[in-house]
Amino acid sequence: MYIRRTSVTAFSCIFLLGPSASPQSQMEFCELIRHPETYNGKTVKIRATWIYGYEWTYLHCLGCDGRVWLDTSELDERSEKTIKHTPKDAAIVNVDVEGVFQAGSFGHMGGYEYQLRAHTISNPEVISKGMKGREKELEIERQFACGGVKPR
Repeated sequence: MYIRRTSVTAFSCIFLLGPSASPQSQMEFCELIRHPETYNGKTVKIRATWIYGYEWTYLHCLGCDGRVWLDTSELDERSEKTIKHTPKDAAIVNVDVEGVFQAGSFGHMGGYEYQLRAHTISNPEVISKGMKGREKELEIERQFACGGVKPR
């Protein structure tokens, strides 16, 4: 009887604490862009470059073509505090993001094919504050952004 009860308890713990309770492993941002149908509607965790300003807020990586609108309306409390320490108005920041990936039409005037509805944002590394000329921003990104020579 003792062995059976222990086995049932162990099985219940394994079942309840199975894959859904384990931390989401980080994946490559470009994997989302290359295979959006695979991840549509699923929770993903990535490191990418977040570029934001007056009417834009998106993630990208130099290693692939594509931008993902970043929706921060569902962030947890810790993430809210984290992004309060990033520059106001406009910046380029490398971040870890976990949230639900979606394909469709998103962002300013529906200009983005994909969206990441973020639940957490962590480990911000500011690589540029404020707006600069596009050539200067590209130079900075080539060095320090996701997919750059020395990403932060």
